[in-house]
Amino acid sequence: MKENSAVKQAKEIEEYLDRIGKRIVEMESLSKELVTIEDRRKTQLKRIVARFKVEIKNLHDRLAKEKRKLINDQREIKVLITEFKDVVKKEGLDKLNDRIEEWGPDKFVNRNEVLKRIRP
Repeated sequence: MKENSAVKQAKEIEEYLDRIGKRIVEMESLSKELVTIEDRRKTQLKRIVARFKVEIKNLHDRLAKEKRKLINDQREIKVLITEFKDVVKKEGLDKLNDRIEEWGPDKFVNRNEVLKRIRP
């Protein structure tokens, strides 16, 4: 009986070890799958990061270009403002000159002349 019991225990241990071995194989398989999935995700993440870097560089370049354009526009506006101020001054002088010519100050008489003409 002891022999049957020992054989039975040996078979149980053997079955248990077989189950453990199968479980180890399954775990190794799952582990490899997880590593493969992780590698794929790392590769995808690297691609995403690379695309973001390119996009950031493109945005930076566009921003620098727009900044240069804005600076040039500001310079042009300053020049236009200066020129406009000169034009306004010139137009003001031209209007003043036209009005003076309309009034004809050389045709005006002063008070003393009026008094002389009124009093004989």
